Amino acid sequence: MAEADEKATENEAEALERLLGEEAQKEEETVQDEEVSKGKNRKLLLIVGGSVLLILAGVAAFVLLGGEEEEIPNLEEIAKPVEKPKVEKKAEQPLADVPNFYALEPFFLPITEKDEETGQFVHIRINLQMSNKKLSEEIESVLPLVRQNIYEILARKRPRDFKNPKKPIKERLKSEIVASTNTLLVTGSGKIEDVFFAEFVIR
Repeated sequence: MAEADEKATENEAEALERLLGEEAQKEEETVQDEEVSKGKNRKLLLIVGGSVLLILAGVAAFVLLGGEEEEIPNLEEIAKPVEKPKVEKKAEQPLADVPNFYALEPFFLPITEKDEETGQFVHIRINLQMSNKKLSEEIESVLPLVRQNIYEILARKRPRDFKNPKKPIKERLKSEIVASTNTLLVTGSGKIEDVFFAEFVIR
C-alpha cells in the first residue's frame, strides 16, 4: 500500500510538473507573441508616420513654392469671339509710278588718246530706266545694237573728257546713251527716260 501511495504521489508530481511546464511554455509563447505584435506595431507605426510626414512635406512645398491660385476664366470670356486686329491697307501705287529698269552687262574698255592706249580703263555698269515694263522685250530684240552704240560712245571719250569739271562726264554720257538707244526703239511702245550708273570706275 505504501508503494501504491508512492506511485500515486509520483504520478501526481509528474502531472503537476507537466502542467507547470505547459503553463510556463504557454506564458513563454504569450510573451513571444506580445513581443512579435509589439514589433509589428512599431513597424506599422513607422510606416504610417513616414507616410504622414511625406504628405505634410508635399503640402508644405506646394503652398510655399506654387500655391498661387490661378483664376479660372468664366464661360462667357471663353465663348467671346476673338477680334482680328484691323490692318490698314497701304494705298497701292499705280504701276506707272514704279520705275522700270533694264540692267545691262558691265562695260570694260581702255581709255585712248590719238588711237593709243593711255594705260587707264573705264568700268561701267548701266541701268536703263524705261517708260514701261513692256519696253524690255523690245530692248532685248535690239540688245546687241544697244551695247555696240554705248561701247562706241565710251570709246570716243578721251582722258580730258573724264576730267572736265564744267561738263561732268556722267551727265554727257547719260544724254548720249538715252538719245542713241531711243533711235533703236522704233515700235513706239515706249522710250528710255534716263540712265543710272550702278558702277562708274576709272583706273
